Amino acid sequence: MLAAQHGRASTVELLLGRGANPAARDHEGSTAYMLALFSPAGRGDHEAVLKLLPKPPRPKLALEVKWSAAGLASSCFGTREEISRVVESLRPVEQFLREFGAYVQSSGRNLVELAGLPADADAVLRAELRPAAACAAQAGDNLGLSVAVEVVLQPGSKAILQRVFGGGVKGLRSQTATNLGQYAPVFAAWIKPQAAPIYWAAVAELYRAGGASK
Repeated sequence: MLAAQHGRASTVELLLGRGANPAARDHEGSTAYMLALFSPAGRGDHEAVLKLLPKPPRPKLALEVKWSAAGLASSCFGTREEISRVVESLRPVEQFLREFGAYVQSSGRNLVELAGLPADADAVLRAELRPAAACAAQAGDNLGLSVAVEVVLQPGSKAILQRVFGGGVKGLRSQTATNLGQYAPVFAAWIKPQAAPIYWAAVAELYRAGGASK
């Protein structure tokens, strides 16, 4: 495990040849493959290590995504109902699903298989997009976006991941809009980069939990 985590390909190859068990897990549930992939250390050749180790079976992951208007407190340019309609017209859920799916197929190494229905999946990722807006008088509307995420292996079970990604109006990730037309590019620009950290956090916990098999 240490050799894999530090990218020592020759050592990993030697140990495997001497009978080391690549399926063994540490106290956190990580295998050698997972340590090389999710927690690489040093400047070794982690890609070479990953090629030497057996790749775990891909778990099936279903997505349940929604958005909440609770954070749309006020606007200098319209009522709460009006800005809610503006955000709804941006189709934030569809944007998130599109970006997440694209990331799985590209930079996400295709480590999970996206399932259409929770009944067909090994785990469910639930995401709630939380756009935020508050009128800041002459400055305009302060906008923010956070995404509350949880991953469960089966209905009613304890979540293996619960985390909020991004930031709100009062956080560092905020931007001022001087009209309602600026909502679309601002929120779209924030939704796209959330796919990567949410994906890697979910997949790491799913692999540790052994979610590939029910």
